Amino acid sequence: MTPAQQVAPILAEQAAVFARIPPATLDGAVEAIAAAPRVLVWGAGRTGFALMGFAMRLGHLGLDAHWLPGVTTPPLRARDLLVTNASRGDLPSATAFLRQARALGARGAVFTAAESGAALEAADLVWRIPAQVWEGDSVLPMGGQYEIALWLVCDLVVARLMARAGLPAADLAARHATIA
Repeated sequence: MTPAQQVAPILAEQAAVFARIPPATLDGAVEAIAAAPRVLVWGAGRTGFALMGFAMRLGHLGLDAHWLPGVTTPPLRARDLLVTNASRGDLPSATAFLRQARALGARGAVFTAAESGAALEAADLVWRIPAQVWEGDSVLPMGGQYEIALWLVCDLVVARLMARAGLPAADLAARHATIA
């Protein structure tokens, strides 16, 4: 089997996931991020890696965006935005962070595949990605379908923020790390 043959069903699954994402999901994420004075981003596991990349790109956009926890992460304040993930809707750490954000007067957003759960109840904004998380017949094991969709959703949000601000890719590249 060639790599192209092997990836074809994965890409078909992703196309089916994205066909079920309402435009309002991405539009809502763009609006919330653009309106926030500061954005803190948190995630765990493989979805955390996707969100870490998202925080990085938000910084490349020139936004006051930071990965949580970090030793240089500034405080979350009123009107700021916390972005997190609870793919199954019930991640206790995400729920706790979202509740803390609300107590501070900040807004909390959660990416999820779930229809309900404690993290969704604690969030002000729910950005649903209708992908398989653990159970199901996806070609990819253990939530891979959702993890890839999350990464792509985050990149689409970044692309929309770029377009909204009229930023060329060169502007983002100028903010990329030069020592690595």
